[in-house]
Amino acid sequence: MQLKLSSLVTLAVSLATISGAFAVPIEEADEKGLDALFKKNGKLYFGAAIRSGELTKDELEIAGHELGAVTPEHLLKWDATEATPGAFSFDGADKVVAWATEGGKLIHGQTLVWQSQVPSWVSRITDKDVLTEAIERHVTTVVGRYAGEIYCKEVLNENGSLRNTVFSKTFEGPGFIPVAFKAARKADPKAKLYIDDYNLDKSPEKVAGLVDLVSQLNTEYPDLIDGISSQAHLGDLTLYPDNAVESALTALSGATGIKEVAISELDIPGAKPEDYASVIKACLKVEKCIGVTVWGISDTYSWRAATAPLLWDAEYKKKPAYYAISKALVKPE
Repeated sequence: MQLKLSSLVTLAVSLATISGAFAVPIEEADEKGLDALFKKNGKLYFGAAIRSGELTKDELEIAGHELGAVTPEHLLKWDATEATPGAFSFDGADKVVAWATEGGKLIHGQTLVWQSQVPSWVSRITDKDVLTEAIERHVTTVVGRYAGEIYCKEVLNENGSLRNTVFSKTFEGPGFIPVAFKAARKADPKAKLYIDDYNLDKSPEKVAGLVDLVSQLNTEYPDLIDGISSQAHLGDLTLYPDNAVESALTALSGATGIKEVAISELDIPGAKPEDYASVIKACLKVEKCIGVTVWGISDTYSWRAATAPLLWDAEYKKKPAYYAISKALVKPE
């Protein structure tokens, strides 16, 4: 079958337009990496979560070129570091921290105190003094081990309404929060201390509750909490409120005493390019948003692997979402 000349011309123009739209971002991102492009836009880092078992040649090459920060995934959670009282293990976390430090990467530490991934012995505590001692020992040991090496530390997860946990029940309120943050501050005065939570991007009520909680705590205990991170394990953004991610980051930025906000665990089922680009643009528009961390590098190791939610596929090839991010960074709105 022969195509009409006009059809061929139209096709050629369309291809040229598509090529032109992506050529500059792809070239610049390939050369500099996403972290360099983030910094070019005035942000502190682009990061990803990694585990010690993922420090393969492919992961290291990508992390070395593309990332300015790493999160040792679940390696610093309570159940991973202190499965039994007073007996600490840091093998996996030590490997990630050593690699990141040697490579000049920032380190975003994962949550110390929250309702999940807590050892059963902690969940059984009913005495406030005993739980206070356990929190202080745990936080002091973990934060102190990496003092001066970790840029920011998520001290705890909380949604503002105080979940029904061993911590809130035993303390009969939010008293456990300043205990944890004070211990972290004493163990590493230079680290940025964060409070973190999930689903903030689709619940204005949850965001408002967290802002109120942080504002109250920072008023009562000045400089207790430095930052707030939103996990951003997203779904179909067409079902979210308009500009949901940007609105959440903006609101969180307004909490009393908050110096910075960040996206800490980003992944999106299907890795839709337009959705990834919209999240990046949201961070760029919010002055206090210092960076974005994706929750893994390759789809192979994702906790949502069946949905292929990350920027590199199982063969470590860049996906369209990667180039959507690079375009958003090279040609920001």
